[in-house]
Amino acid sequence: MRQVVCSLAIFSWISVIAGCGSVAVDERPSDAGSGGSGGGGGPDSAASSSSSGNGGSGSGGGEEGCFLRQDTSTLTLALETHEGKTLGCTGGFREGDGDVVIQGQVVEVGDTSVLIDSCPPTHDCVPKRSRLSVSEPGLLLAVTEGALVELRMAVETPMGCGARLLLMNLPSWGDIDNPVNPSSALLLAAADGLDTTFPESPFLLYKELECTTEFEGSRHEVYLFRFMEADSPDARGVFVPQGEERIWTSSSSALGSLRIRNLRSYESGLPDDFWNWAYWIIPDLSR
Repeated sequence: MRQVVCSLAIFSWISVIAGCGSVAVDERPSDAGSGGSGGGGGPDSAASSSSSGNGGSGSGGGEEGCFLRQDTSTLTLALETHEGKTLGCTGGFREGDGDVVIQGQVVEVGDTSVLIDSCPPTHDCVPKRSRLSVSEPGLLLAVTEGALVELRMAVETPMGCGARLLLMNLPSWGDIDNPVNPSSALLLAAADGLDTTFPESPFLLYKELECTTEFEGSRHEVYLFRFMEADSPDARGVFVPQGEERIWTSSSSALGSLRIRNLRSYESGLPDDFWNWAYWIIPDLSR
């Protein structure tokens, strides 16, 4: 499918630093506006933007300034459990679907994978190792070998495929204290083809309509992702436009400072095309 670009003139500008695209905002992005060059964003009271994003310029089509701007990078989420089950969107109809929860200790960390052993080191048992594979340009795993973790992953393959995962640091596991981090903390959250997270997640996820446009005879709806603290649902949270990235400093100890990327968040209006959603979240280690 051809791409159209969504130039998001979405913020109420307070200050602009010429030449570097750094801005400050104090309110939710608006639903429409004139086109402009993309890529930059800026900090608000709860978040700041990186310079990533596939920007565009111009206006027109549907509401003024509304275009589809998406990151076409492939987000790969896959899991091979110690029981021999494979979850992910690499197979056909009803292949790779399921819902699992795994607890264990991280015994290996690669550029795109984490190996979790569900046999406690204090027990005399055969290793029960499950490998989580996650890859997307710009996503750097922030997981430490030796950490105690809980992984939740769910994959749906009714008429396409949708996958989501949540990897949390555990303070303890059974009779073992976490030797890396003694607190509950988010290590990784991601979804491809779904606009949801888990009920156990420390954050809430909502989508809010930003604008609409006509493309190839169908009505496309472009959405913002809004992330909020699960224990403070009345807080403002952070809005992340499609194709952009934000740094969110949360007051929740389970969240802390996070990098959030919204790869895709739109509805094409085409039959059987329900999978245009993708995001990932990792700890922000730059601070």
